[in-house]
Amino acid sequence: MHPPILFISLDATRFDYLVNADGNWRWPFFRKFAERAHTFLNAYTPSPWTPPAHASMFTGLTPHEHGVVEGQLWLGDQHPTLAGFLDKIGYQTVGISSNPLLGPITNLN
Repeated sequence: MHPPILFISLDATRFDYLVNADGNWRWPFFRKFAERAHTFLNAYTPSPWTPPAHASMFTGLTPHEHGVVEGQLWLGDQHPTLAGFLDKIGYQTVGISSNPLLGPITNLN
């Protein structure tokens, strides 16, 4: 049995909105979640814009490598994604987003 994975992306949310200056979480849900989860506190984005940044998170590639850049929003099927890999090894995957740029119109789903 595989351990559960929850990938949360809070698009355009600054870290200081989630954590106080003293390092304590502002929101109880995130504090409780972080106590039991592996969190990445020194993560950097390869792009300040949603489609290329998420394409990089989902593929592990830079925007230059996956091709999701201004004027080209579609992630090509030739690029394996984290969800595709997890599906192949037996995970059930689902993506939920209110952002239309993360869905079928960009193949970032």
